[in-house]
Amino acid sequence: MSNIDTKTGRSSWTRIWQHPTARLQPLDAETLHESSQVRVWVGGEQAAIARRSGSVWAVHVPGQGGIPAAFGASALEAVTNWLSRQPAAA
Repeated sequence: MSNIDTKTGRSSWTRIWQHPTARLQPLDAETLHESSQVRVWVGGEQAAIARRSGSVWAVHVPGQGGIPAAFGASALEAVTNWLSRQPAAA
């Protein structure tokens, strides 16, 4: 994805990391390592937000009352843990 500033002609790129079944998009930094919030896309739709709290990442799913659905030491690990608990698609 890119965003082009038509006033200056500069392009800024939004980095999105691929997971086997999801895409991870940092919201507040250039890389997952620097970020504290990550948007999680599954099947082309936003499915969750992963947030860092100290050294732990938690996956928050809309409609679950703010209760984290999964945890991990990294955004990738937290999303993997969350996806492993999802029912298999038929």
